[in-house]
Amino acid sequence: GSRQRMLLASTPMLAAIRADSPGKHFRLTIDGKHHAVAYPQVQAKAAVKQVADELRLGEVNLDFIAVEAENPTWPFVHALRMHDSPIERYAYTGEVMDVVADVHAPPIYVLKHLMGVKRPHEVDTTIRPWVPSPAHASYPSGHGTYAHAMAVVLNALTGASDAAALPNLAAAVAKRRELAGVHTHLDSAMGAKLGAAIGAYMVAQANAGTDPEFAPWRTLFAMASSEWA
Repeated sequence: GSRQRMLLASTPMLAAIRADSPGKHFRLTIDGKHHAVAYPQVQAKAAVKQVADELRLGEVNLDFIAVEAENPTWPFVHALRMHDSPIERYAYTGEVMDVVADVHAPPIYVLKHLMGVKRPHEVDTTIRPWVPSPAHASYPSGHGTYAHAMAVVLNALTGASDAAALPNLAAAVAKRRELAGVHTHLDSAMGAKLGAAIGAYMVAQANAGTDPEFAPWRTLFAMASSEWA
């Protein structure tokens, strides 16, 4: 069944993508390659002020913000016109998207816990987010990480003619989390970096990996690619 395929596809990547804190440093390690994760404290005050200033302007799309808070996959489904077809038309693509969700989250939540960066409204109590603020820490942005990983994977999966369209959409999703008052641009920037790295690793394993453990992921990716042929 689909859940079993997703579990088999996710498991080896969950083992290969880890977050930790050696000494006073933080990093995301993908298949032995380290990505440094550092919070620029010197920029933190200005970043929170930017959130407060943008909230005062009130220029937000509340419908998008509310939908994406609950379902960050939706803008990609909409952009690719998947919602215009019967659900079974893109069944395997949906499973690939679920694998991206499964894979990106654990290491990002570990980093959030290790770093413990406060949400904007916890720093400036005049900030009133448009959506409920998650209880976990702010940095890096989970929505930003997910969206950028998704953009990389879906670009490779669909053979998109405009390579910038989905990354731009991912950046817009992350920006709307700032406009909602739950993230700063610092959270979004690190999410973009880590999401792109996670997405690139997933694509590499789908297209050029040879490890038998990744065979279910390669098979699922190929089945989803056929939906876009």
